[in-house]
Amino acid sequence: MPTGIINLKTLTDEATGIIISSVLKKANDLERQVCISVYGSQGAELAYFKMTKSPELCSQIARDKAYSSACFGVATTDWQEILKNEDKRVLSGLSQVKRFMAFGGGIPILHDGELIGGVGVSGASENEDVMCAQAGVCLLYTSPSP
Repeated sequence: MPTGIINLKTLTDEATGIIISSVLKKANDLERQVCISVYGSQGAELAYFKMTKSPELCSQIARDKAYSSACFGVATTDWQEILKNEDKRVLSGLSQVKRFMAFGGGIPILHDGELIGGVGVSGASENEDVMCAQAGVCLLYTSPSP
């Protein structure tokens, strides 16, 4: 391989379909209506789905949760713990960054320790959003390779 070029792993269309399907299943099991977004680690949206009765405002929130997780490699629910010993200005400053989310529902997607994307869910309670996002990522790891 020429110098200065790297290989980046990315989610396949089949993998994003597995994520969306398993989040939908979990949301239906919880009897919740949610919006779901999947981003690649380079910051591009790979898939989006809005359940029929999910609140429209949750569309952008789900996208921002996925984007935050995909870009930082951190679950959005973990930011409070990560920053707990930092000056409050740090979280305040991060909160001013467009699309940054610091509450639950965004989960990074890793493959062999490498960040390859993130999934974001919004429309239920914070805990239920997390459960739905985790269901998407967990099923991806237990499904046969696409």
